Amino acid sequence: MQRSRRDLPSLPVPSLRQSLDRYLASCAAVSSADELERTRRLAADFERGLGSVLHQRLLEHAVRSDAANASWLEDWWQDVGYMRWRSPLVMWSNWYLSFDAHPLSPLLPGGSVCPIRRAAGLIVSSLRFRDRVLSKRIPTEGPRGTPWDMDQFPLLFGTCRRPDVPADHSMRTNPDARHIIV
Repeated sequence: MQRSRRDLPSLPVPSLRQSLDRYLASCAAVSSADELERTRRLAADFERGLGSVLHQRLLEHAVRSDAANASWLEDWWQDVGYMRWRSPLVMWSNWYLSFDAHPLSPLLPGGSVCPIRRAAGLIVSSLRFRDRVLSKRIPTEGPRGTPWDMDQFPLLFGTCRRPDVPADHSMRTNPDARHIIV
């Protein structure tokens, strides 16, 4: 049975110290000793000043989001991570939607996969998955035993991205539609 965000604990906001430690660790891999020392000083100044103010605002935003049964990160992630990004999303942000040849795909002479049969197989498998999503028969997923919010899964079907400026928008079509656009 899939879980929705109402069934899950809130996404924790990392402490400012945790965020700065992670940032400094990532800088250490690509910085000279002098650059890293300067970055550490700037991070310490940020932590004592503006960083503290911004982190407090983030905590307040998280409280408001929790009260609205939402994640403090979701809207920003959708906007910055997807809707403002102009690169092809499947190839650059969601590698799980890239498909290898199925081992049971019938081969054409010469060893290549028949594209029509491959497309038909993808459609059949996608429709089986859609049925499981809409009937809430997929198990809750998540790394290391931490369950994910599965509310986004129905949006895989009957949703498209409408180009706009400065950011694209998600447009929901009829979820009961019985057609496929190829």
